[in-house]
Amino acid sequence: MARFFQLFNKKKTAPAAKSSLAFLLAAVLFLVAPSAALAAETAVSASSQAEIRTKEQAAALAREFSLMPEGAVIEEVKRQAVPYDCWRVAFVGPDRDREGRVINFGEILLQAKDGALAGFSAHYWTKDRDITWIYGPEFDLSKQKVDKVQAAAIAEAFIKGLPWELDAEWMPNPYPESEYRTRADDKSLHKINFDRSVNGIRVHSQRFSVFVDRITGEVASYEVYWGKMDFPAPNHLLSREEAALTLVRQVNPYLQMTEFGDQHEPAYALQPLYSLDAVTGELPADRNPPAPESGYKGKPALRISKEYAKLLLLSQYDLELQYQYLSATKAGLYYRLVVKPDVPLFYTGAPPALNAVTGKWTFIYQDSAPESLPGPGDWLADAVSSPESIDYPAAVVLNDRLLPLQSDPVILKGTVLVPFRELLQKELNASITWDAAAKKVTAKSKDTRLELTAGSRTAYVNGKPYALGVPVQLINGRVYIPVRFAAQALGAKVEWISSSRLVLIRTGPETAEQPSEARLKQLRWEAQLNWTARRYGVQK
Repeated sequence: MARFFQLFNKKKTAPAAKSSLAFLLAAVLFLVAPSAALAAETAVSASSQAEIRTKEQAAALAREFSLMPEGAVIEEVKRQAVPYDCWRVAFVGPDRDREGRVINFGEILLQAKDGALAGFSAHYWTKDRDITWIYGPEFDLSKQKVDKVQAAAIAEAFIKGLPWELDAEWMPNPYPESEYRTRADDKSLHKINFDRSVNGIRVHSQRFSVFVDRITGEVASYEVYWGKMDFPAPNHLLSREEAALTLVRQVNPYLQMTEFGDQHEPAYALQPLYSLDAVTGELPADRNPPAPESGYKGKPALRISKEYAKLLLLSQYDLELQYQYLSATKAGLYYRLVVKPDVPLFYTGAPPALNAVTGKWTFIYQDSAPESLPGPGDWLADAVSSPESIDYPAAVVLNDRLLPLQSDPVILKGTVLVPFRELLQKELNASITWDAAAKKVTAKSKDTRLELTAGSRTAYVNGKPYALGVPVQLINGRVYIPVRFAAQALGAKVEWISSSRLVLIRTGPETAEQPSEARLKQLRWEAQLNWTARRYGVQK
């Protein structure tokens, strides 16, 4: 341990003002005590079996765990009843910055009843970093020599190389942090976050953050929160698929008025803290706060339905099984919605909302947002658009593109029919004539002339009659024609994927190939989204 800190003493260091030390220690106490952010088991073989009765015993035992740097001074030893009966040992390292400020400090928690290690936190800054980096200018990326991927590898190696005897595994945290949360971070450093992992499951609020210099690749600073808890492994848990279906059913978007400039329009948003009990399948009230008051007074009129908005809003999230705190000494398993790494965030950390009038993405407090966002995660696509979940009657795919039909296809005796004009004129580029008196459609494309009459089972291709499986239909004033027959008559290749309820049409010279399962999943998602929009009256 001494060698480790001697090595760091040679590197660049940054100030940590004494005035801010008390504040940071208070912050540590807040995480350690009420929220019990320090919880875990330890493999340390220290003499921790007898009850700790005095400050001297607590201080001596804390040093035995080899978690403090060599030369560290114990500043305070205090017995406390919250979150449980334990001794808190606060220490500061011997290193100072050029202004004489402490740059290394931490705390060790010991159970009073037996001296077992109950928690550990530590902070380290390098010596000669100027305090002006707080809220300072952005880093000039043209000077960067170490990218984020390289920094992550450096940070992971750094953690693995620490001599601390903690029974803890750390997993990368890929999820974005808001500008607000990172506003005081040194922009010349990559911040690489890791979370505690128990049996491959992320532990919420136990974190190890490592800061890597963008130019030199050196580890410039770190902060860690770790602790002892009971992590149960219930005999029965909801599967991820069951959790996904439950959340899709129960998540309820709320309306909130945008607040930028003179524009105030309603937008759909989701509460950011959805957590589903992985054992009971319930959404506990204490972990899922109610939606705020919307402020919507009925104007302007909504053009986007809540059901359609829900699917788009959920596509911004991953679904992850996590351990969350039940008490100071016990965790529980929850499925949690977490904003995906590639979703842009507002300054406060809120993901985009969906304008309920225009259907465009927006931020509630800012008149700018991305035009489009990444597609749904597998959990959502499987819950909403698996072959077992889809409820649209059929959809048509032309040259690997889902057709945005304004009217739903109809299946009659195994034959898929669609409005003739949308298919033949808009998509297959045929010239169309409609004889209203005879209720006859005539389509011409290159050397082919196709004639179809409403109510008739006979079609004509270049004057030659062909029998249809079902007659051409007149539905709500629209003429519906058999997709397969019409497309093939005009030279296209047609395939029906029954499990996905997709009609695949190819007009190019290449041989028709069935899409991959991943592509079929995406096409089903798009078809289900369009079906939801039409079913709930979305005006696009």
